[in-house]
Amino acid sequence: MHFLPDLPIVIPLPICPVCDDPILPLGFLQTVTLAMPEGISARIVDSSGAAVVTNYDNSPFQLMQFQPLPYGATPFFFPLGQAPQADPLGPPAADGVRYRLELYPGEGLNVNQTYVVTVTLSSQTPSVLYLPAVGR
Repeated sequence: MHFLPDLPIVIPLPICPVCDDPILPLGFLQTVTLAMPEGISARIVDSSGAAVVTNYDNSPFQLMQFQPLPYGATPFFFPLGQAPQADPLGPPAADGVRYRLELYPGEGLNVNQTYVVTVTLSSQTPSVLYLPAVGR
C-alpha cells in the first residue's frame, strides 16, 4: 500500500460477519492483529470518529482488542449476481455504529514506497459453564 502525506489509510472492519443475529453474543471481543513495517501507527475508530483503540508505538507487530457495541454485528454484504456496492459491509448495524482501522505514516516514513501490511481479524466469546451445586 502507498500512503499519502498526512492522510490515513482507512480499512472498514466487519464485526462478526458469521453472526446470524444482529445482537452480538455476551462478552464478544474483536481482535485485530497487524504485521507491518516500523514507523506505521494504527488506531481503531467508530463511525463517529472516536478512537476505540489507539496504538502509536509504531512496532512491526500490533495486537488490538476491543468490545464492540452489542448491536454492532456487520456481516459482509454481497448480493448474488450483483456488483459489490460502495460499502461492502452493507447497511449499518442496528445502532448505526461501524468500526474502521486507520493506518498513519510515522515521521520519516517514505510515502513514495510500497509497504506490505497484514491485517488479521479474529473474535472470541467467553465460555461460561454453570455447574450445579449440591449441598447437605
